[in-house]
Amino acid sequence: MLKLYRILLYLYPTAFREEYAKAMEHEFQDELADAQSGFPVVWLWMRLLFDFTISLPVQLAIEIGRDSRHALRFWAKRPWQTGFAVIALGVAIGANTGVFSVVNALLLRSLPFRDPAGLAALVHFLPPHDSAAQFDSWRRHSNYLQDAALFEDGDLNIGDPQHMLRAHIAMTSRNFFSLLGSLPIIGRTFASGDHGVAVISYGLWQELYAGSDKVLGKTIRVYGLQPHPDEPLRIIGVMPTNFDYPASTVLWKSPEYTRGNNGWAAIGRLEPGIGWTKARAAFAADVHHLEPHRRFRADWIPMMMPLADELAGHVKNASLLLMGVAVLILLIACANLANLMLARTADRQHELSVRSALGASRPRLIQQILTECLLLAIVSAGLGLIVAVWATSLASKVQPAPLPSQTYTILDVRVLAFMVGVAVLSAVLFGLLPALSVGRIHLFAARGSTELRSSRIVRDVLVAAQVTLTIVLLTASVSVIQAVSQELHIDRGFRADGVVTGSVALDGTVRDKPGLRLHYFEEVLDRLRRLPEVRNASSTEFLPLLSGKFIGGPYAFDGHPSAQGTAADVIPIMADYFATTGGHVLYGREFTDAEVRSNAKVVLVNETFARLWLAAGRCRRTHGHRSGWDRAKDRRRRPKP
Repeated sequence: MLKLYRILLYLYPTAFREEYAKAMEHEFQDELADAQSGFPVVWLWMRLLFDFTISLPVQLAIEIGRDSRHALRFWAKRPWQTGFAVIALGVAIGANTGVFSVVNALLLRSLPFRDPAGLAALVHFLPPHDSAAQFDSWRRHSNYLQDAALFEDGDLNIGDPQHMLRAHIAMTSRNFFSLLGSLPIIGRTFASGDHGVAVISYGLWQELYAGSDKVLGKTIRVYGLQPHPDEPLRIIGVMPTNFDYPASTVLWKSPEYTRGNNGWAAIGRLEPGIGWTKARAAFAADVHHLEPHRRFRADWIPMMMPLADELAGHVKNASLLLMGVAVLILLIACANLANLMLARTADRQHELSVRSALGASRPRLIQQILTECLLLAIVSAGLGLIVAVWATSLASKVQPAPLPSQTYTILDVRVLAFMVGVAVLSAVLFGLLPALSVGRIHLFAARGSTELRSSRIVRDVLVAAQVTLTIVLLTASVSVIQAVSQELHIDRGFRADGVVTGSVALDGTVRDKPGLRLHYFEEVLDRLRRLPEVRNASSTEFLPLLSGKFIGGPYAFDGHPSAQGTAADVIPIMADYFATTGGHVLYGREFTDAEVRSNAKVVLVNETFARLWLAAGRCRRTHGHRSGWDRAKDRRRRPKP
């Protein structure tokens, strides 16, 4: 029992323990001898533990306050050094906390679904889509998926002509919500036999219906759906505030299987006890069985991945890379501060020697140094809090979180605990060596005495580590900058500088008629082209690099059958499209307004398509003449006057 009591005494601050520990230990031995055994011993320990819980925080506060006041007086004598230390460490702590808020939101925080670890995204997968019965048969006979659901999402107009909204809606299979394990706050989700019904989000409920409980049974129109372009939908449920999957959806519609589900996205839930390795192998075999003759493009290979990883996308790898960079910055800052604290300790040899001569023990001096380091880390964390808020806000603007529940914020228990942990760890990293060096200080050392050789070696090692980490960080930064620069200078076939875009949808408006749609866009473009600030203007259904829609299909040349595995995306554009985007027409010309107006059977193809055409032998070189395609490429290489 005496050993246990001594361990408890070590929890007290050094000064208190040095002054009172022996007396308290003797008193405990006397009381223990009087108690002997049984209930008196239990009562003794109860009183001791109660005294510990009362006196220990008080003594810690007293001694930490005394050491903190001493540290503040010392800092006031060297404001520039202290300011540099606070800024360096604050930026490092703030950068780590800001990046960790993104990692926490995307990788650590659970998705707002039931058992999110078992949810899988079936990426680039084309499940059986000829009929609802075919898809249902496939998912029920799957031996690795407990359930699977489909959805198709996009932007459409909803509301009425007097109050029209452009919103993101999703058409889902009836088991979509049950697979995710998400329940509405009022009403219900889809059931067998539902047609022409919808579930809306909490935000849309507040915006259109002011949160009225009478929303159930009301109708809302969705314009642009095929085959019913202005179908009225009956509202049957409202989802919670944190549910807007997929992609900020505000309205979910019951399925319309009459047009199949070709191109829909698929999600699934793994069977209990099925690991990801086994499930992926079974999925690959399933893909080969369903589509044995399909040739997959390198960027279109079906794969199964956790839904959380699919939602995080490329942000996951980027955030982990930034986390590594932030850790390097923190280590460099700690090496800097450790060097600074060692130099300060050497300058304070006279002061510390005098305190040692007056009775301060080595543990007491070490406690003083560590308290100063911890106080410095706490003050730096206050500055880091501002840096973290700025970094988190910047990340939210550059790449918003995919779901409301994954919003980047530092107002999270895990993020704040991480920040406190980083601050304490930093204090230990840059304060441990200076604290240990205190024990080597000679008594009554003169202020100008020479530093110990071991201290100089430690400082040299710290400088070397600092230089090494800085070189690593600079090398990584240069590599990242070069990669970004190369990406920025890749010729994508268009120029984004000076180009302004806008989205217009006519579904449900007075212009929503075949004869008026084209006239509307021609009128808008004509007005834009007359503006003095506008050089060119055009219109397209998809912006460059965003044509990931399921539009297009196999193609053939001059009556020849299409080759197996060939497919092309088709993007509708109007006149002056390439002149507006800064694209190059290598050979030929753009569409004219007359061709657009008359729906002429003309197309423009890209360079890859043209090369495939040549490789297929559809455009042959004859009689030694070079093709127009080759002559066009020569003109492109020829320097401009």
